[in-house]
Amino acid sequence: MARELPGFYFDPEKNRYFPIQHRAAGASQICKTKVASSSVQSKSEAQKRKQTNKLGAVELLYRRELAGRILPSGNISNVLFQRELMELQASLAKVWMYDNTSGKADGAVEQFLATKETLDGSKEANVLIVGGRNGSLGLYEVEGTREQLEYDRIICRRYPFVSTSLNQRNPSENQPSPIWTIQEPELSFESNITAIKRLGRRSDFINHEGLNERALFTTLGSGSVGGSLYSLNLNAAPQSRLSKCISTSCTIWTADSNFDGTRAIIGTNQGTALVDIEHRRLSWVCRSKSDVLSQQFDQSGNHIFCGFRNGAIVTVDIRSEESAQFASMHRHAVRHAAHSFSLNDGSSKSLSGKFRLKGNVNPSDAIYMPTAVCSLAALQSDDKYLLASSMNGTIKLWDRRLIERGSVQSYEGNVNSHTMIQIGVDPTESLLASGGEDGAIRLWNVKTGKLLHTEVGFSSPVTTICWPKYRKMRESSKEEKFYEDTSFEQKFCWGLWLGSFEGLLYMHGGG
Repeated sequence: MARELPGFYFDPEKNRYFPIQHRAAGASQICKTKVASSSVQSKSEAQKRKQTNKLGAVELLYRRELAGRILPSGNISNVLFQRELMELQASLAKVWMYDNTSGKADGAVEQFLATKETLDGSKEANVLIVGGRNGSLGLYEVEGTREQLEYDRIICRRYPFVSTSLNQRNPSENQPSPIWTIQEPELSFESNITAIKRLGRRSDFINHEGLNERALFTTLGSGSVGGSLYSLNLNAAPQSRLSKCISTSCTIWTADSNFDGTRAIIGTNQGTALVDIEHRRLSWVCRSKSDVLSQQFDQSGNHIFCGFRNGAIVTVDIRSEESAQFASMHRHAVRHAAHSFSLNDGSSKSLSGKFRLKGNVNPSDAIYMPTAVCSLAALQSDDKYLLASSMNGTIKLWDRRLIERGSVQSYEGNVNSHTMIQIGVDPTESLLASGGEDGAIRLWNVKTGKLLHTEVGFSSPVTTICWPKYRKMRESSKEEKFYEDTSFEQKFCWGLWLGSFEGLLYMHGGG
């Protein structure tokens, strides 16, 4: 116990003596009370800082970003209404199947808005393009009427998909529209349709010439014939809609388009190539002996995310003109992501050491998944976050600023071993969907990783997913009209297209 000194008082918190100022009677007691109160407050603040420091900077960053950039002071309890509604709809999701579509949608699926010539003039339509692993390419219109369409021949009707895991549903409740065939006969190619992408993803301007909407799609290649990249113009007459951009001697696994539609990328068994759409010119930006199975442009169009068969994900910088020249690309040694991976025949192959690639890449930024990278999806709200799925069923969310810390989120429950399966993210980036070899389609919450719904009963894996962005028209100051992606509305009920060997399916939120 501290000794009393005349004219001083002892502060046990600071372990020091302080002079007593001259004050009225009773002031000493007030001073002691204030000191004690200040001491308790200091202890409380210090304890809070200590608890915050225990979280660490990385944990705080994760919690802030995954909670919508709001830094919580405790448990995350305030959930946005949008997220609650989306989760409720996901838990009550319904699935419908379309007849006459068997084997036509297991390669790729894409939907977008376009104009189409009809007997009554130009009409706006939601166009659905589906590609099969048998080489078929089908063009359909969603939510149309037979009287409006000039080239329609066949209607594909929907019927409820019977799930063994859910209770009986009312077949007449929230039925999706039938789809109408735009072109008959269907286009047919010698090899698999591997990718379909809208050419350009920015708002589409409408001038006096109308909306010129085009799509890209790729064929895999077979035997001695390599894969090809095609352009499809939906405004043109049926006989002139299709044009070939480039042919290669390579196998083409995937493709993507930049935002203004001037360039495309293709992922092949020899690396990644950049394609000038207007001049139909190809230049290599990354060379590798490991197949590029998945890829995507970032929002700026200056970088490409490439997912390899060996499990590595690298970012290729295409801003430098020299990087497009094979002779000047830099050589890199990137380690294999896994020691073994499964082959299509059920056997496994072991890997060790590193694989070499040429390109303008930074090996230290590489991400490693357990096995072959089947699908990539950079979040549009912030492309620092990258979703990736492996052929063994693993799905992870990565923060590209903190790769060395591991993945931000994992999505458990998916089943896969050797099938190329896509993942899909809804336009609000709240829900994640993927199929599995167990004949199921699963929905997760993107931010929390919570499994929201499992729909079972499919006889073949759902391999393709398209989550369309619904768009609305807006006037501009230059007396032009253009379309923009709509924001989330409370009355909105989401829906996504699914493709399997069984046929084309549509899943929409219940409730």
